[in-house]
Amino acid sequence: MKNILSYDIGRLIFQIQKMEQGQDFDCVTLSASELHVIDAIGTEAVMLRVIAERLQITKGAVTQQINHLVDKEIVEKIPNPKDRRSQLVTLTTCGREAYLQHQSMHDQLIARLMTELSSEEAITVFHKGLQVLIKALEDAKHG
Repeated sequence: MKNILSYDIGRLIFQIQKMEQGQDFDCVTLSASELHVIDAIGTEAVMLRVIAERLQITKGAVTQQINHLVDKEIVEKIPNPKDRRSQLVTLTTCGREAYLQHQSMHDQLIARLMTELSSEEAITVFHKGLQVLIKALEDAKHG
């Protein structure tokens, strides 16, 4: 059983990496890291600090990603109406389209999981397993 679990975890990680290597949307192709930034922005205008907190990366790393996405016309910087010293980041029309298409893919995946794991108990056990796997991967990365 241990070998099967190890093999399946490897397959899961491989499929996630393959899925996020780069996705083609109607208006742009985005890398996995670009998709993560877009997901962290969402549909609201947000400060860079918020994006950094959501992604658990430095503000400097977020700034580099945002500048790259501005160049690709996926996000735009706008003045913060509450604080003239800072800017907010929001998705452009193309960025919103990519965000919504990516969210639709997530929704389809979750709907399939919910169908396959038809009982509430199975969903709870699956969710707990995901949490344990995420924590183990985080610990392995930092340990």
